Amino acid sequence: MRFGMNHLPAIIGLKGCDFKHFERKLRLAHMMSINYVRNMSVMIIAALKSEVKTLLDRFGIAKQTTLGRHAVLYKCMNDAHILRTGIGLNQATRVLEKFSTPDALPTKILHIGVSGALVDDFDIGQMVRGVTFTNEAGDRVSPELWRPDPITSQFPEGRFLSVIEAVKTTKARHQLNERTQAQLVDMESHAVATFCRKNEVPLCAIRIVSDRADDRAMLTFIHEFRTQAKRLQAFVLENWEGFVSA
Repeated sequence: MRFGMNHLPAIIGLKGCDFKHFERKLRLAHMMSINYVRNMSVMIIAALKSEVKTLLDRFGIAKQTTLGRHAVLYKCMNDAHILRTGIGLNQATRVLEKFSTPDALPTKILHIGVSGALVDDFDIGQMVRGVTFTNEAGDRVSPELWRPDPITSQFPEGRFLSVIEAVKTTKARHQLNERTQAQLVDMESHAVATFCRKNEVPLCAIRIVSDRADDRAMLTFIHEFRTQAKRLQAFVLENWEGFVSA
């Protein structure tokens, strides 16, 4: 996900929630989540429901478990498992910690979402495979990469950067690219990659460019977010059997 909850509440459709209600259910949710993912081959991870809604509509939801604010684990009718973490590095890290036990670890992870481009090489709508994952502190993570070729071999490889705050100015875009050599910017991929490296889970991260992380980033993102998120999900759907068998 590219922008925080306060930027696009109307677009995303988020509502307030009862924090105490969620806190009371977290422990039960964790136990249920372990049962959900046991013997699972591939887990799809994204930040927002909009980034997995097409998949959920096609697969059908058999069960869902709330894991925290804006975080939900879905078990689908076709036995696919989809994890919505919510926005941000810290949020994604907290949610993924619930799957750090042997019984809960998936065999492989497919991470999807939209990103801003920090270089001019990638146009809006370009899908990119992540190969390195860095945060603003300079921690670069290189997990074992899952390459379900030939499905994803058509896409260029890229260096992903995860930030705490959305990149919305051309000046910040250039500074981040020069300092980190990253090509795409997001808010969760470093957390997913760190989880995969720590737990030795192979990762395939595919992100689609929704904006250029420049002075027009907000306007471009608002216009492109849903379209590009749907395009990426359509690709996953078209190649789902290949992902499962790879």
